[in-house]
Amino acid sequence: MYRKPSKRVQRLQLFALYSIMSLTVVTVVAILVLVVANYGFNRETGTLEQRGLVQFASTPSGANVTVDGATLSARTSTKHSVEPGEHSFMVHRDGYEPWNLTTTIPEGSLVWLNYARLVPKDRTNQSISTYDKVVASSTAPDKKSILLQYDLAQPTFRLVDISRDQPSGKDIILSPALFDDPAEGQTPQFSISGWDESGRYLLVRHTLGDKTDIIVLDTRNPDRSVNISREFSLPITGALLSGRSGNILYVVSEGNLRKVDVAGGTVSRSLVSGVEQFSLYDTNTIAFVARTENEGTVSRVAGIYREGDETPTVLRTVAYDVPLLIATSTYYGSNYTAIAEGVKLTIYKGQYDHGIEGLTRIVGRTLPASTTRLEFNDVGSYVLARSETSFTSFSLERQLFATVELPVSSQGLYWLDSMHLGLIVDGQLTMRDIDGTNKHDLTAVSAAHRGVLSRNGTYLYSIGDNATTGKGVQLQRFRMILE
Repeated sequence: MYRKPSKRVQRLQLFALYSIMSLTVVTVVAILVLVVANYGFNRETGTLEQRGLVQFASTPSGANVTVDGATLSARTSTKHSVEPGEHSFMVHRDGYEPWNLTTTIPEGSLVWLNYARLVPKDRTNQSISTYDKVVASSTAPDKKSILLQYDLAQPTFRLVDISRDQPSGKDIILSPALFDDPAEGQTPQFSISGWDESGRYLLVRHTLGDKTDIIVLDTRNPDRSVNISREFSLPITGALLSGRSGNILYVVSEGNLRKVDVAGGTVSRSLVSGVEQFSLYDTNTIAFVARTENEGTVSRVAGIYREGDETPTVLRTVAYDVPLLIATSTYYGSNYTAIAEGVKLTIYKGQYDHGIEGLTRIVGRTLPASTTRLEFNDVGSYVLARSETSFTSFSLERQLFATVELPVSSQGLYWLDSMHLGLIVDGQLTMRDIDGTNKHDLTAVSAAHRGVLSRNGTYLYSIGDNATTGKGVQLQRFRMILE
């Protein structure tokens, strides 16, 4: 005969039931938290550990990804969790050379391997146009056009539009009214000095004897070009265009850094004195190296000037015989500054307002050779320190250094894009990742002319010897992204 449980037994049953339910909920939530936090069971060690998450992307997309010899089911772009430690990754697709990287994935890390640029196996060039001679070439920052120069003594250029599938070009001739006529026995020299952000305006340096003029060339309306040196009666030794209008420049005149407003017809006060070199970040932040003298002692200083500052901010002072370089950028909303003193490289994070005391030192490294050029890539994620014999890159995200020795016969290390470097070695244009891995010989080029990726990465343009006649040169291209 059934007997109703006592109240004490009922309370115990309810307590047990609620306890089991609560424990189940806590267990499920804990498991979900561990899954979301990317924890997994390591069979080799018998422990629970937080895995690393690797994000893959490639150009072109749709490539296979192999991790430690096992090919993933998904193609790029994709992601995959791995146990902490060293792993080998390969991104591969039919018709392309494979991309490989062996690296250590820390516990709980998020690693972006989203810069794999696959190189096609077939790199046969197509001739676009031929020329008797090209002595210099320069690519616009937006990668929509290439400026060719036939003769250093002539103010004549060829602007080639590579933004479309069928390139087109036009000749640009500077008006003789922009520069002085050479005297008997004098030979003028015209050189391309730098572009603005829009890719429309560029600086042309005209040298005649011991006089140098800086001309802002408007590639769309050459008749609107302006000789800045003459217009403002300034002897200019260095100049950089700021922004996209072609009207704002920062120039160094007699050691003084000044801002020039072409449209407004104004020149600022001296912003920094004794300037030996400078670079422009964004449109209004100047990183500079200058000579200074105090009580008879000559020093070299590195610092930052931002538009609106009353005085520049000095971040480093060294003896004048010490090579000094500085670069700055922003990455994910934080300011980063790199300073090179000879072979010593130091990287900081933080605002400039309070000088070096307001910066946090991230890392320091002694390099194999004295740095001759220091910069960030255009997205601010890497620092690149170059010397005559090597280059060293540093990843802000992964806190990793990579040093690569340059071949003795190499010429002109430069950026192909934000994560890849171009280098000419024995007449071959080569490409490698910013850490020196995945080196490829791309194509034979003429002299030291740089190759350039088209804006969408479909083609690689370069200047090579005329393959048909064997005389002169040709603008050529091959497909980096196959049809």
